[in-house]
Amino acid sequence: MDINIAFWNLGNLFDTVKDPISDDFDFTPDKGWTEATQAAKVANLASVIDSMFDDTGPDLLGVCEVENEATLQQLVDAVQVRDDLVVMQFDDGHDVRGTSTAHSSTATKSLNPLRS
Repeated sequence: MDINIAFWNLGNLFDTVKDPISDDFDFTPDKGWTEATQAAKVANLASVIDSMFDDTGPDLLGVCEVENEATLQQLVDAVQVRDDLVVMQFDDGHDVRGTSTAHSSTATKSLNPLRS
């Protein structure tokens, strides 16, 4: 059985809420990062994920530079070609900007993450 795996740096996928404990100053509504611009970025990212692996999407998707699990869930929900893609693990990073890493997988092809 083939498993299609992708890893993607999402390039600062932030929510639109100003976080007082992280350096997300460029990704706030007063800097032009509105719900509309964030939704457009999510839609663009999801369309690329949809086109991966001959338009079937990945079975396992690793990501970095996402602000929080809720924002990652928005992206997972926007993926059209996979209705079985779920957030399997979210690691809240210690990056000063508040970005983190995570992986999403299909429910039928989940992997157990290794912990160091």
